[in-house]
Amino acid sequence: MKLLYKCRIAIFIFLALVFSIFIYSFNGTWINESFKYDIMVLDNWSITINGTSYSDAYNSDYNIPVATIGDIIILENTIPTLDSISSMVLTYETDLSATELYIDDELVYSYGMDILEKGDIVPNMFNNYPIDSTYSGKKIKIFIYPSRYNAFSGFNDVKIGNSHELTLSFMQNMRFPLFSGIFLMVFGVILRILSPYLFFFHQKDFRLLTTSYFSSCMGLYILSYNRIFILLCPKPFINTYLEYISLYLIPISILSYLFSLKETRYRKIFGLFFIVDLFLFVIIVILHFLHINNFTSYTQTFHIIAITEGVIAVLLLLYGLLNPKKSENNVDHSEKIFLIGLVIFMCFAMIDIIKFNYSKYYSSGGEANSNINFMIIGTISFVITLVISYFLYTINSTSSELLHSKLSSLAYTDPLTGLTNRARCEQVMTALSEDTIPYVIISFDLDYLKKINDTLGHEEGDRLLNGFSTILNDCFWDSTIIGRMGGDEFIVIMTEDNVAMCGRKLQNLRNMISTWNKKEQKFNYSASYGYAYSNESPTGQAKEVYMLADNRMYEMKNDKHAQMLRKEGLL
Repeated sequence: MKLLYKCRIAIFIFLALVFSIFIYSFNGTWINESFKYDIMVLDNWSITINGTSYSDAYNSDYNIPVATIGDIIILENTIPTLDSISSMVLTYETDLSATELYIDDELVYSYGMDILEKGDIVPNMFNNYPIDSTYSGKKIKIFIYPSRYNAFSGFNDVKIGNSHELTLSFMQNMRFPLFSGIFLMVFGVILRILSPYLFFFHQKDFRLLTTSYFSSCMGLYILSYNRIFILLCPKPFINTYLEYISLYLIPISILSYLFSLKETRYRKIFGLFFIVDLFLFVIIVILHFLHINNFTSYTQTFHIIAITEGVIAVLLLLYGLLNPKKSENNVDHSEKIFLIGLVIFMCFAMIDIIKFNYSKYYSSGGEANSNINFMIIGTISFVITLVISYFLYTINSTSSELLHSKLSSLAYTDPLTGLTNRARCEQVMTALSEDTIPYVIISFDLDYLKKINDTLGHEEGDRLLNGFSTILNDCFWDSTIIGRMGGDEFIVIMTEDNVAMCGRKLQNLRNMISTWNKKEQKFNYSASYGYAYSNESPTGQAKEVYMLADNRMYEMKNDKHAQMLRKEGLL
């Protein structure tokens, strides 16, 4: 068992490494399509922020302060000399802001102005405007109008190039979050498909289901944070909604996993955190759709709550592992692996949260240059440890159940015949007394057991007992219970529809005994029996029904004894 256990652990660790290598491989240069055209990045911008101008600024390095609703940011430049390139576009990204593009003081492109006028949040967007070589030397002016408080800081590069190659360049830069997000989403779907089967047939545990939700939430957040859905969906607001909704659902999915840990002593605390976070999420969504306050305004609050709950959860779990209860014989390896994964995820997530806030509020270039690669690595590690933890828990639980089943079998099985013993039979009769289903109890007494033991030996007596047990099993195979009450006494209990079959079953029993006796050379099988129905007892107690059946069995036994005496002329 220990060897098997170690082998399974080795397999799970190997799978974890395979998954890690699989994800890491996508961070290579697998997309190696060479570009036919150069991608041009426009620099040396003149930037005006609420009337204050700055010249010769590199937009990717210049620290545009945190922009808020009401601010007006203007970027001015001159389009350099352009070669004749097919499908050439000028492209730039905006964060939760409306924008207008002027070329030689003529408005040529606008995005989000109608949304801004309504007071709604403007989704993130890739803004593309087709140009050609005739635009060389023309003046370009980009207006940015933030749609929320603390909308963004810094600014992404403004680029000119072939539209296909610009998209491919973006996908190359985003290949790690792209395939990590797809992996987590697909993995979450697979776990969700498997979880109902594992819930109903193994342990009735929600761990795998909650793991699937966490994996899916993180996959959605990674893809939407990196704006993958803007390229895939015609409506950009879908990406923004998915980004913030999945972000707020991440701690809820982790807490649901913690709450599903039935063994932990802190389950109630995790349940309370889960209810609080779920309540806050619902309130945030309601406030957003009622146009009272949009859900992008709670990012900092979310970061504080998530970090606080994460630190508390880690400390509680760590304390529980280091100080197990007296009733706990040992610490489950699955909990250790889960804690390792949670600590890795928390540490990596906090690194990215701190890095994001520092970039947004303090660093040169602002949040435009931030990423969540550490969180992605932590997420993949956490998901893998969650799955490994679940299967280790299942293995441990299954082993415990098998051991308990074996012990129960030994406690309630007659060692000689393999039938149910008296203790178990009495348990069943107690349960029948508390139920209302109809039943019949048949009491058997095996004839001539003492005589065979005395004349032929106990080995033949044991063979008689085993043979009769086999006859009972073959005849009453569909009964509720077949048991040996001790010595030469046996019992059969049939319930519900089988009650009506009692007479036919007893006739089959007589036929089977007759068949066995034709083959037996040393002794004859013979049994006395009596039966009673549940409705024959005024109190409905199964033990009274059994006593009635037992009395009728002794009446039959006495009749047999009297017949034998008359046959021998002794009566």
